[in-house]
Amino acid sequence: MMMNIKKAVATGLQEGLDTTWNLAKLIIPIYFVITILKNTPFLSMIASFFQPALGLAGVPGEAVVALIMGAFVNVYAAIAALLPLVHSLPLSPKQITIIATMVLICHSIPMESAVSQKTGVPFWLVTVLRLAVAFIMGILLNKVM
Repeated sequence: MMMNIKKAVATGLQEGLDTTWNLAKLIIPIYFVITILKNTPFLSMIASFFQPALGLAGVPGEAVVALIMGAFVNVYAAIAALLPLVHSLPLSPKQITIIATMVLICHSIPMESAVSQKTGVPFWLVTVLRLAVAFIMGILLNKVM
């Protein structure tokens, strides 16, 4: 019995460390890239371009970085992109909730749209619908929260 507990704890620790390592390999580079972008005019240019659309959802234009990372990589990449912005932008709980909801609706688009395509749904249709629903949900949340 005691050996089973030790084995379970050892296995759990190893799997936890493996997961932490895999997430760190994704999150740390993205965090540094976004931190560098924050200190260049490039992020401001991107934010200015997307501000009119994202303003409808009540979030700053800089949030587009997290939305893009979430849509094209995964949710963890979106979190990594959002972390350095949280320190420099005065994001409210409402704004963070809106960004998180939008990311959760349209995360990992290339992979999930490819899977949907295998079921017969066109890749472009899944992509457009998920992006549109994410944007509409952002606008609705901004209105009701």
